[in-house]
Amino acid sequence: MTETMTVEEFRAQQKKGNKFGAKPVTIDNIRFDSGVEGERYRQLLLLLKSGQIQNLQIKAPKIEILPAFTDRYQGRHKATYYIPDFTYEEGGVFVVEDVKGGHATRTALFELKRKIVLSHYPQYDFRIITM
Repeated sequence: MTETMTVEEFRAQQKKGNKFGAKPVTIDNIRFDSGVEGERYRQLLLLLKSGQIQNLQIKAPKIEILPAFTDRYQGRHKATYYIPDFTYEEGGVFVVEDVKGGHATRTALFELKRKIVLSHYPQYDFRIITM
């Protein structure tokens, strides 16, 4: 059975916001998905200013976890990417960081993408920051 909804119901559903209740925040004219992500940004800025980390990037670079392909029915599929919250270099190591506000935000999709990144990019130091 297919559910249908009116345009008004769809718009109301879209306004509900983050499914985990996170409220977006803006710091230094940068929009973060949650307050904990914004707080981690502040911490990383201090590390950057002290020289403990270098090349801090936000929501970049996109990490390809599945290249684009054409299936046997000639269906074309776009590449799939993992987009980390933060990346930076620490002691010559490329660090990929994802901030989680709690255990509930570690969804099955996140865990799958994390495992793919770990297997395809073993040289990356993948960190999950729980605040």
